[in-house]
Amino acid sequence: MIEILDKNFYRINGKAYPRITWINSYYPKDRNFYKWLASKGWDEAEEIKETSAESGTKLHSLMNHMLNGSKIEYYRDGVQQFDDKEWMKLQSFVSWYNDTKPDEIEYMEQTVHYDSKKLSFAGTFDLMYIKDDIRYLIDFKTGNGVYPSMNLQLAAYKYAFEQTHKGKKIDVIGILHLGTKHKRHYNLILEEDKFKHKDYFEKFKAVYQIFRNENPVLSPNDKTFESELSLDLNNVIL
Repeated sequence: MIEILDKNFYRINGKAYPRITWINSYYPKDRNFYKWLASKGWDEAEEIKETSAESGTKLHSLMNHMLNGSKIEYYRDGVQQFDDKEWMKLQSFVSWYNDTKPDEIEYMEQTVHYDSKKLSFAGTFDLMYIKDDIRYLIDFKTGNGVYPSMNLQLAAYKYAFEQTHKGKKIDVIGILHLGTKHKRHYNLILEEDKFKHKDYFEKFKAVYQIFRNENPVLSPNDKTFESELSLDLNNVIL
């Protein structure tokens, strides 16, 4: 049998937690989103979203490999491995790293979760590093834009991390937007104001309430399939 798990949930210590990104999808969209959706149509918009997500997953994995010391090659056995946009985003990631030069990388692709009577969620942030005794929590973005809901996502990561790692406080949260039109083709958007961190988390909790109203029962929709398929052709003339 093959079991396909519901991608909207994390499984941690035998319990299912809704993903922060799923919760955040209930954040209200602005008019530009609806104009874009109207111009593309639902099917094309979904196809663009899926293609972007696949490319983003690929790039996140490669950046993690580079942070672990691996070399990424444009060609492998003479075959091109990336399109030009993907390669430019990887180059911009290298530029950011060389410009920043973190003193210490504490966590990469770190999953965090939080569970209480009022809140239950989990997610994975991309990077936590220390520079000049300041702790940064960073999420990589490889899509076309940076949106207000992303600040809520960062605040949720921060809250969950600090609740489960007592004594470790995050000073700065930020988004590393790759493949932009800036000189070095990246934009590092940082927020060090702790009051804004709290405000973002309060907004996340408000979105969470909308999410729960729309999903009163949080139960993963896992699916099970046979691992082998065949037809009974015993009584069929071929």
